[in-house]
Amino acid sequence: NYIALGHIHQPQEIIHNAPTHYAGSILQLSFAEREQEKYVYIADCSINRATNVDRKILQQGIKLKQLESTYQDIIIEGKKYPNHYLKIIITDETPPKDFRSSIESILPNAIDVRLNNQSIQKIKNKNINSKQLTEKELYQEYLQKTGTSKDLMNKKINLFNELFEKVETNET
Repeated sequence: NYIALGHIHQPQEIIHNAPTHYAGSILQLSFAEREQEKYVYIADCSINRATNVDRKILQQGIKLKQLESTYQDIIIEGKKYPNHYLKIIITDETPPKDFRSSIESILPNAIDVRLNNQSIQKIKNKNINSKQLTEKELYQEYLQKTGTSKDLMNKKINLFNELFEKVETNET
């Protein structure tokens, strides 16, 4: 007996009476899988004999690698991985002009080039804090940021509150 399961990308064995495995994908399909080794399972299933399962590591295919550092360090480090697809994250506060096209010309295997520095982190953190506001607070903040006059803002907030209450109590 042998049970072969599919769809989960990471290969794994499941504890069961019969040998049971998720084979996983045979290639790294996203950068979230960049550290996963990929396998194939070869099951020898014969009558009147216990099933023997061998796991073989796949060596072929193009691996994925993520590099996160300053522009200069990325250029040096990226050259060490000519046979990988690269996700590049530049951390410089002031990256060189046209850093994306420059990286792509120096490292043609770079398929995703991003900037993620302290300034961007501050914006992301601010957005996270905004998500902790209630819907009513978010709407009021939006009205303030868009320069809505105080009188119009009060009317819109009152209408919003009325509609929001109806939605919450399912009266619509």
